[in-house]
Amino acid sequence: MQDASEIKFSDKTARAVYGLKWNNHVGFLGLLRHVLAVDAIPDYASVVGRSFEEHITSHRYTGDQIRFLRAVEDVFLARRRFSENDLYDSPQLAVFGRNAVDRLFSPAQLKDLVHLTEELAV
Repeated sequence: MQDASEIKFSDKTARAVYGLKWNNHVGFLGLLRHVLAVDAIPDYASVVGRSFEEHITSHRYTGDQIRFLRAVEDVFLARRRFSENDLYDSPQLAVFGRNAVDRLFSPAQLKDLVHLTEELAV
């Protein structure tokens, strides 16, 4: 018999036990929603999406800034973490051009963005 500390929850386990494809978009909230059959519990991607939407609407961003922020949201969902260095090193954000983050955002806006991702990190 395995010790409880040796049992790992993985995509394979989620599929076998709950019939659920486990990934960063589903998250723990999505698992609870599925297991408890409570549709009122949002999955992690919905929580992140709503937080980014609130962040965007509470600022006066340009179209280019919003497109960049949507890309940041996608990177964040894939990794479930994000740091200021990721703004410069992420291949997904490189499509915006060299030093796009410095061209598009003020230091205060960058600080707000990093703070948002820190609050959402699990």
